[in-house]
Amino acid sequence: MNYAFFDSDMAIDTLDNGFGKNFATVKNLSYGIKECTVNVKNLELKEKIGKDMGLYVTYDAREKTSEKSARYLGDRIAYTMRRMIGVFPQFATVLIVGLGNSSIIADALGDRTVDKIKVNRLSNEIDGTKSIKVCAMKTGVAGKTGIDSSENVLALSEKIRPDAVVVVDALSTSSAFRLGTSYQLTTAGISPGSGVYSARPKINKSVLGVPVIAIGVPLVLSMRALTYDFVKKYIENVGLSVDEYSLRKTVAESGLSGLTVAPKEISYLVENASDIIADGINSAFIRS
Repeated sequence: MNYAFFDSDMAIDTLDNGFGKNFATVKNLSYGIKECTVNVKNLELKEKIGKDMGLYVTYDAREKTSEKSARYLGDRIAYTMRRMIGVFPQFATVLIVGLGNSSIIADALGDRTVDKIKVNRLSNEIDGTKSIKVCAMKTGVAGKTGIDSSENVLALSEKIRPDAVVVVDALSTSSAFRLGTSYQLTTAGISPGSGVYSARPKINKSVLGVPVIAIGVPLVLSMRALTYDFVKKYIENVGLSVDEYSLRKTVAESGLSGLTVAPKEISYLVENASDIIADGINSAFIRS
């Protein structure tokens, strides 16, 4: 099986397709939320599931979020983020990076999240309490700026020398039910645009020299992944065998390969996800 065909940024999507159950840990949490941890710890596993080495923690929150469940999810994100980064030095600086295109709502998660971050790097004081210094930036997209996001982040990092970088971006998935309801955190960093066939240079620890945590929510789904998944499951349900080569060839020839779709309630999903991620980031680094 070629995992690249699934057009997904989500490590957990490999489990939905029947792979990786022996190296994933799933826990049932409060409010119907599930936590899935996948540790891609060697090159063999990297090749097997098609994901860079690192720790991937995903929170599946398919039930409609209430105020309490949203706060709980934000707290889980904060806990996982701090655990992934580890011990901070005194007077540490954290840079929050919002990736994406603010003009396209399905790609505006990073932009909307940064708007809700409590930055305090210049004052180093929130509500009278000393805390980690937090700053934030939006990179825009290379098509508008002529500058890759990785170049932006590297240049700023060399100037302000953060102790950790948190990158927020919209992701792609191969599972329609996961759109807007799953939150992935990973220590592997991110390649902006990788889920929609437009991968840019990576933003990760090897590039920046400090821990990089990528946080995202899947908000788009490729038509070829959607079509392939639906047809494959339908054929299997009626008891027929699947000729995967012919199915992939037909999907490619149909002109669907370059199309990406988003759910009709995308505006709500982006606002809700950006609220939860921003709350998690603020809770992780701003001690009030």
